[in-house]
Amino acid sequence: MKIYCDLFLEHPTNDNSLRFLELLDKNFKYNHDKLYHGYLNICVERLKLINLISILKDKKINYYSVPLQYKNNINITAKEAFQIAKKSTRYKDVEPLIDSAFHHHTPLFYSFKTVFVGNNPDGFIPNNVMIDKIDGHLWSDFEYDGYMYDFNLKF
Repeated sequence: MKIYCDLFLEHPTNDNSLRFLELLDKNFKYNHDKLYHGYLNICVERLKLINLISILKDKKINYYSVPLQYKNNINITAKEAFQIAKKSTRYKDVEPLIDSAFHHHTPLFYSFKTVFVGNNPDGFIPNNVMIDKIDGHLWSDFEYDGYMYDFNLKF
């Protein structure tokens, strides 16, 4: 199954490697005078973006390869996600922090830092709770790792 993606840049950049997007999306026109930030408004098959995201990764440019369904179908707000996170925390006495929602914003999920508010007999403290922006499900570590590796070449 082909998955089409847009590219999301976390910080403004005008790296000349972005010009290669013209080969992948006929509607993209690289402008050497423009700072690119956020969505680039491309529609490219996920696998065809791998060479470019590899270059961006090597240049330490923060990016996300975003399936178009996430770009076009955000249904959950940060406040709603926080309420879901409070109910979804798998561990007793672990609470998400509301003001942390925007510290690690991604186009696919909200990430809330957590704090331990009770006894901690086993010493384990989860560091965050991730809530999907489309349907509000709790992202597992497995889902997160799969997305970050398969779509972004990040480990």
